[in-house]
Amino acid sequence: MKKMLLGLTMTALAAGLTQQASAETSLNVVGTWSAVSLHKNFEKPFWTETLPKASDGQIQVQMTTFDQMGIEGSDVFTYLKNGLFNVGMTFSDYVGGEAPALEGSTCR
Repeated sequence: MKKMLLGLTMTALAAGLTQQASAETSLNVVGTWSAVSLHKNFEKPFWTETLPKASDGQIQVQMTTFDQMGIEGSDVFTYLKNGLFNVGMTFSDYVGGEAPALEGSTCR
């Protein structure tokens, strides 16, 4: 638990320092499991290569995954709501209570 809190605190501090140190837009992004192909083939290349290149370096991204941070996938939306991340990705199975739309409750 102490490691998780320390990691979250360091991430938040780093995010604040990054935003103060430059005029560019800086995003803190948390992706899905680091070992899955979704992250390796789509999330990471988009956020760390495609977006910064397409913005001519005006958008910088600090990216990690929820397993690297030591948090549960179900916690991603909670931390996102609290402002720790700018963008959070996880699997819909983990966050039904936090995001009812992902459960299909609005489908008819």
